[in-house]
Amino acid sequence: MLLPILLIGGAVFAAAVTAYGMDPELAQFNHGIQIITISRRLEWPLIIISLALCVALLGLIITGRRRAWWAIGLGVVLALFVRGLSSIYRPPITLLESPPMVEANKAQPFVAAQEYVVGFRMADKYFALPYHQLAAFPLVMLSDFDQRALVIWSATANAAIVLPLDRDASPRELEVVSTPADSLLLFDRKLGQFIVGVTGRTVAGRRPIGMGDALPVEKMPFDHWANAHPDTRVMAVVASSSLPMTPLLPRLHFPIESPDSAQRRVSLLATTQPAAIPNDATFTGTRGITVGKTVVLLMRESAVAPLRAFDRQAADDLFLTFAPVRRPDKKRPTATLKDAESGSFWTNQCKAIDGPLKGTQLREIPIRHDLYWGVMKFWMPDLQLIDVK
Repeated sequence: MLLPILLIGGAVFAAAVTAYGMDPELAQFNHGIQIITISRRLEWPLIIISLALCVALLGLIITGRRRAWWAIGLGVVLALFVRGLSSIYRPPITLLESPPMVEANKAQPFVAAQEYVVGFRMADKYFALPYHQLAAFPLVMLSDFDQRALVIWSATANAAIVLPLDRDASPRELEVVSTPADSLLLFDRKLGQFIVGVTGRTVAGRRPIGMGDALPVEKMPFDHWANAHPDTRVMAVVASSSLPMTPLLPRLHFPIESPDSAQRRVSLLATTQPAAIPNDATFTGTRGITVGKTVVLLMRESAVAPLRAFDRQAADDLFLTFAPVRRPDKKRPTATLKDAESGSFWTNQCKAIDGPLKGTQLREIPIRHDLYWGVMKFWMPDLQLIDVK
């Protein structure tokens, strides 16, 4: 009596982990992401164990040592395998390699003027990937001569990551395991690493092996991007026009303080200590903030202009504070800022054009715009929200 119960129980447990262990809803529980990653690592061993236990039970039945009605337990195992391995419950997301590209003036059949695109620069060329095409193919590898990049799109997080690939990288070994907390979760079968789609980092927060630091990305309507970069190349893949062409709201199937704060849009600063600036910050001009050990100059030319950030460290022990130039003179018509430490004049690109620091260019800090606070805080627990007045 005990032996068949143990066999059925073990087979059902192993099949249940295969069926439900990578469910994105697990993100709402403590250690949910760890459960998903462990379930993927053990998926095939668990399948083998479950099948072996089922065969052992069948052996007992065939040899007459146990009655045939014990085979009913095999139906439960079969149902769990169907649930876990069926494409209905786990739609396959495959890598789209080297998709066709067209010039901006020939892109009308593939992208509407007001549709949002993910735009970026790689190898001195600009690329635009329409939202509805990314909804159909959220994992794309682009190639340009010896340059390769992996684009990861998490639609309900409105997050795109573009990762340069080393020569040894094998993007074909990448598999989308699940979509917990509004992010794609990738598994590199060759290297055994899990990559979070919204951060471009491993689950442990490290840079993935074989991949470089993320390239700067912009998200805007196609006509705005094409006007700024008329030589851009546009992904030309046929996809359903019913797929979303504008940003989606997050599903928020994970612990949050409140839906309103979780859906708050922020701009993410690529500083050592991660920080987020709310999009609804109404300031214009410049503001100085400190993020960890980095002193930052925030700049916004108007209430609707995109936020920019610069590192205020001009030298090892020189940290600048700025004030606007109220009346630019004929000698310095492009000067918009003046620092208090050296009296040098600076353009709105934070390059000194006059004074002791003439020729100095402050480092621009990359910013990821229009992300959701709740999603990013889940995946980056150390993320700091800075309200700028």
